[in-house]
Amino acid sequence: MKTTYHTTGFLAEEPYSGGILQFMQQYQDRFPGISYLHLSLEECVTTDGPQNDQLHYYGDGKCLKIYLAKWSRTYLPTPFEVYEELRFVFDCAVEEHLRKHENEFFASNYCR
Repeated sequence: MKTTYHTTGFLAEEPYSGGILQFMQQYQDRFPGISYLHLSLEECVTTDGPQNDQLHYYGDGKCLKIYLAKWSRTYLPTPFEVYEELRFVFDCAVEEHLRKHENEFFASNYCR
């Protein structure tokens, strides 16, 4: 599976973006049927930032974009807090992906 990411604002700085590809590699085999995984990690400057869905399938369902926006006007989260939230978002995305495609995949395809 090909993995890419896009970051903006403070999230593009090395302490935040430096480990994203390694983080995403942990999920390499956890999205059966997906050939391309993209993370969009963006800084919002207002609380009413972009209203994108957190998960978006495209390319006949073979591509998945995970979107996370962080608002930083009053508080700048630490890199640990950002990665902790990413872990939660990705774990939920895996759960939802498997639930949506449970008829297509068997447990033996993703459990090791």
